[in-house]
Amino acid sequence: MTGETDSTNFPTKNAFQKACGGSSYDAFVTKFAPSGSSLSYSTYLGGSDYEIGYGIAVDSIGRAFVTGDTKSIDFPTKNAFQKAHGGGSYDAFVTKLTSSGSSLSYSTYLGGDGVDKGHGIAVNSSGSAYVTGATDSSDFPTKNAFQKSGGVALMMHLPRNLLLQDFPSSILPISEQCMTIKALESLLTAVAMPI
Repeated sequence: MTGETDSTNFPTKNAFQKACGGSSYDAFVTKFAPSGSSLSYSTYLGGSDYEIGYGIAVDSIGRAFVTGDTKSIDFPTKNAFQKAHGGGSYDAFVTKLTSSGSSLSYSTYLGGDGVDKGHGIAVNSSGSAYVTGATDSSDFPTKNAFQKSGGVALMMHLPRNLLLQDFPSSILPISEQCMTIKALESLLTAVAMPI
C-alpha cells in the first residue's frame, strides 16, 4: 500500500528510508505478510518537503511501482529519466522498489514548470510502467504524443529500463482521464510505438 504520513514513528521494516525526510509529509510504501499480522517491509519515501503516494502496482515477482507527487527538490532518485524537480510547485514521481523494499531499482521526477501529479500506475508483463495523472505544465516531457500540449490529464509509458530515453507519452484531454488502469494499459499498448 502507499499513502502519506507525517508520523516520526511510522512503522518501518527492511526500509529503503528509515526516517521521515523532512518536516512535512512523506509518502510511504508498505507490504504486509500474507497473514496480515506482520510487515514484509515498510519504508518512508520522500525528501525534505511534501510527498504523497497515490498509486501502486506490483509486478509478478513482487516489485512495487509507486506514483504520487512531491514538492521536494531532494526527492530520492536513482537511474532517473528526470533527475531534478521540474520547477513547478509539484512534480509527479515514479519509483520502482526491489522486491525486498530495501532499495530502489529506479526513481524519477516527472514534470515541468507547473503542477504535475501522478495518480495511477500499472505494470505490464514485460515490467514497463504506465503512469496517469494531471499536469498544467507547458513543458511536460512528451514524445510521439497523441496530444502535445493542453488538457490536464497525462499518461506515460516508462520502459522497464528507465535509462532508455525513447518512450512514448501523451497528454490527453480531461475527458480521457477517467479510465481504469487496465483500460489505460490497453490503450497505451495499442497506440504506443515499440521501444
